[in-house]
Amino acid sequence: MLGGGIQYQWYENDNKIVIPDVSINCNTRNRKNVSLTGIPRMIMDVLSDATEKYDRNEKMDIYQKVGGVLNNGLLTGEKSR
Repeated sequence: MLGGGIQYQWYENDNKIVIPDVSINCNTRNRKNVSLTGIPRMIMDVLSDATEKYDRNEKMDIYQKVGGVLNNGLLTGEKSR
């Protein structure tokens, strides 16, 4: 399990860097400089007012385009009522 700050870089995303909040990657040998290029088994992003639009739209599109991510999810900080 890898915490925030771990960079992923995939050719399907024009090698732009994506940083999920949490990821599980069983193959950390695939690297390009300081970025992982392997496909993580799980990705989780925590939504905030500042990142929600990007996380829900652009990041999810990237994860789908890359393929192979078995699980991805979004967490909110809101309390249920």
